[in-house]
This record gives sequence, C-alpha cells and structure tokens, in this order.
Amino acid sequence: FSLTEDEITSFSKYCGSDDVKYDLKEILITGGDPLMVPKRLEFIFSQINKFAPNIEIIRIGTRVPVQDPSRIDSELINILKSTNPIKLEIGTNINHPSELTVESKKAYTDLYKAAFKIYDQTVLLKGVNDNVEVLNKLYDGFRYLGIESHYLFHCIPMQGMGHHRTSVQKGIEISSQVINSGGVSGRAKPMFTLMTDLGKITLIHGTILERNEKNELLIQSHYKIDDFKYRNPSWELPKSAFEDNNGFLRVWYPDGNDINEDNSNNTDDIEHYFSIPINRVKK
Repeated sequence: FSLTEDEITSFSKYCGSDDVKYDLKEILITGGDPLMVPKRLEFIFSQINKFAPNIEIIRIGTRVPVQDPSRIDSELINILKSTNPIKLEIGTNINHPSELTVESKKAYTDLYKAAFKIYDQTVLLKGVNDNVEVLNKLYDGFRYLGIESHYLFHCIPMQGMGHHRTSVQKGIEISSQVINSGGVSGRAKPMFTLMTDLGKITLIHGTILERNEKNELLIQSHYKIDDFKYRNPSWELPKSAFEDNNGFLRVWYPDGNDINEDNSNNTDDIEHYFSIPINRVKK
C-alpha cells in the first residue's frame, strides 16, 4: 500500500460521508497484496469501523495463501477478525491444481475455519489449465477446501500474456464441458467471464454479437452510461465502447487464438508459469 495513514483516514471518512453512505455498502482492498502488510490492513479496518459504519462487507484480494502460506498464522487471522461486525470476504486467484500444496491447503483451511468466506477467480491460461481435466481437478480441490468457484476469466489482453490467451470460443467450449458434465460438483462451477474496458461481462447466449477484421469480438453488456456516471461523475466512455439503440453499452474485446493448441499436452508453459519444473498433470 502506498497510502499514508492520513490518506486512509480521509478515505474512510469519505466512505461514511453523506455523499455516499446510503449507497456504499461494500469495499474491495487490493493492489499489491493486502496480506503482505497486516499492520497497515489492521489500521484500515479500524478506520472503516470508526468512520464508515454503513460498510457491511470488506473484500480482500490476495494470493498470499498460495505464494507465502506461512503468513496465514493466528496473528494475521486475529487481525482479519477485527473487521467485526463488518463481514470479511477473501478473494483469491488459483490457476492450477499444483498450487494447492499441503501448505496452501492448510492456509485456506485455517481461513475457512475462522469463518471467512473465500472465493476464487481463476484465469484460463493456454498451456497451463486450458483443458477440462485440469480444471475439474482444480474445482474439486476448491470444493473440499470450502472455496467458492466464482469466475473463470478469459486471459485479459495485456502485454506479455499473448501466448497464454486462448480464443474466447475455446474458453466457452471448455467452461461448457466443466459446467454441463458430471466431472465436478454442481456447487463448484464458475462463470466464464471477460474483463472488458467496461468491466466484467459474463458470457451467456447473445452476448457475442460479431467479429471484426482485427480479431475483436463485439460484446453486448447491460451497462448504461448513467451506471458509471452515478458512481464516478468524471467517467468517460472508452473508445472501444458505444451505446446501442436501447441505451445499453457494447464493447469491442480483443480475442486470443489457439495456435499451438496442443500446448496442454506438454509442460512447457506450465513450467514457465510456475518458474520451476513440475511433474506433468496426470489425465
């Protein structure tokens, strides 16, 4: 976190101000990893509790239980409990069953036993988890750890990630097989979702309208300009988006591709993802 204590206090007062308190019920703490700075997190909780009693839910985005599970100790859990009476939810990002090590499982189990709701947002990565068997194993692991399978994200179009971006169509096919089969419990099935310039859009029938010559997909949303302006008066419509005849927003989204589609049959990209050699996932 780069915010000073004065800035955190100012932010907390704003969250409880007359301008927003009747509509603002939930905040997300992310950026870097909040669990890496527990004392700063504790201060944020104290200020929110003091100045913004309207807040009912605090969500934290973290990969600490995977990256550094030893940090999930009794001291940190007690800090997380200090949000009470505000409900705390923990959003995590696990992309492969191999990340569910003995140590990370213990960390998630300790958080679950402390009565925190945990949800996952997996990213579909070409050559890492872009097959049904791997995802079924991953979601089964979540089920037994008490982790909610929330989103399966299509890999976002960012620099350096092109080799991990499948086509959206392949993502639809994979997620459909995961969701509409008996390979994993019905309580552990995620929503396949795009992160567009407008925000998250979950793919359902009629969401994809067309494809242009730039390999971009036109995505139908049910966002309206007023939705964004209400929350942020300075918000501007992205160049990739426009209004349809009903006032809903449509947005162009860069598709990936399925070149070297057999990457899922080797471990080259998996080893690159973990930065260490691992055993091939058994199918």
